[in-house]
Amino acid sequence: QYAARLVRQKLDRHGDIDFQQAGDRYRRHTDAERNDLISNLVGALSGATQEIQDKMVEMFTKCDADYGQRVREGLAQAAEASHDMESEFANLGVKSGGAHARAEFA
Repeated sequence: QYAARLVRQKLDRHGDIDFQQAGDRYRRHTDAERNDLISNLVGALSGATQEIQDKMVEMFTKCDADYGQRVREGLAQAAEASHDMESEFANLGVKSGGAHARAEFA
């Protein structure tokens, strides 16, 4: 017969253990796996608002400083590339409208 008593109490997690576990996982990846992860995250977050991007970078940084820095740098590079592309489109007479960009020829 089972005679234990159910007890509900808050667990002492000793800080940000959730971030620690994610950071440990990030550090266990190979360089190639980390590169793929950063690339995928930057691609997914590039279309998000600045507020969301900043919050995600903050969370990645809590996991591992390198993790957050690489995502931040990747997002900055993606934003710069997007701006450069819009400038090129403008030079070609193409109105930027995301997936609905169209050329206007006079």
